[in-house]
Amino acid sequence: MRRWWPNWARRAAFFDDGKVRIPLPKTLRKARKLAKPLGMAAPFDNLQERMNRGAEAAMPQGKKLLKGAVKQMSVDDAITIVRGPDDSATQYLRRTMEPSLVTAFTPVIRSTLDSTGALRAGKTLARRYSLGSYADQASDKLTAHVVKGALKGTFYYLAEQERAIRANPGAFGSQLLRRVFG
Repeated sequence: MRRWWPNWARRAAFFDDGKVRIPLPKTLRKARKLAKPLGMAAPFDNLQERMNRGAEAAMPQGKKLLKGAVKQMSVDDAITIVRGPDDSATQYLRRTMEPSLVTAFTPVIRSTLDSTGALRAGKTLARRYSLGSYADQASDKLTAHVVKGALKGTFYYLAEQERAIRANPGAFGSQLLRRVFG
């Protein structure tokens, strides 16, 4: 079932979508603000793009994890979700899965951030702008920040998708039936 996984969770999703774009961590945003009038904001902008591209690359793993959570849902959970608010399934997934998603996403995001060069760029900027303890822990802090932002964006769009399905369940059901029965 591909429909429930939002389109934004594919290529170029985070960076190109202002609703879920992961901003620089607060410390780096402050440094960027100081560097911008001097014409030195480009490395910060580059880092932000690399962070978002790293989050995008980790989304296939997120899809697998969330599908697993749906399969583990009990009948009582499903009844509560059906009777709940427009985003009750998203709330359920967030409540039950977020800690394990953070654990599962962290090495995946760290790897994708390393491959996009974001970790190296973050550490370089933190040292160049003398950001103290942030520079010593830049890789860990950047990874945690991107994991948090990626999950926030994922749950944001899952809630949007859920609201659309609840508003027009017939449209979703007919698409599903076409996939199942051809």
